[in-house]
Amino acid sequence: MLTGKIMTALPTHEGISQQYPPCLHYPPLIRRLLDWIIAQPLSTLSPGRYTLPFLPEKQAWFVILHYDTTDASLQKPEIHTHFCDLQIVLSGQERMAWCLDEGQFVPDGEYLPERDILYYQAKSDELNLFIAKPGAFYFFPPSFIHATNIQVTKPESVKKLVVKLHYSLFEEVS
Repeated sequence: MLTGKIMTALPTHEGISQQYPPCLHYPPLIRRLLDWIIAQPLSTLSPGRYTLPFLPEKQAWFVILHYDTTDASLQKPEIHTHFCDLQIVLSGQERMAWCLDEGQFVPDGEYLPERDILYYQAKSDELNLFIAKPGAFYFFPPSFIHATNIQVTKPESVKKLVVKLHYSLFEEVS
């Protein structure tokens, strides 16, 4: 899992824009995507699916979600085979959980190729938990189990942006 702060540009040092000062080693695709996201009027977007103008629409898109968080017992951990998730909480906060898939959990149903998703029977509290807040991003590549939409202390309204990126895009972008 990769995580970091989303910042507007900081003062330039030696001619290099330092939007992500400790994170200049992010993959170029992530840096480009974060630059694009920062420039968007995200607060004006309604829930739904949107294209990314600089990437093939079958390999990359984003959704705006608006929901109420729920108890961890109601959230099944999931994993993807071909797509990465880059998640950004826009308002509210939620608990997220993650771990590397090492075959330790029993699948809960079949893999759904049309959604590129497999759910596990594991409980979210069997994973590494953290609180996701606005101003940061959370990146879950394939092979990372994750659970989201979990309440921190009580149900809370959350607005979130989730970018879906096919893993092959990281091979093509330099």
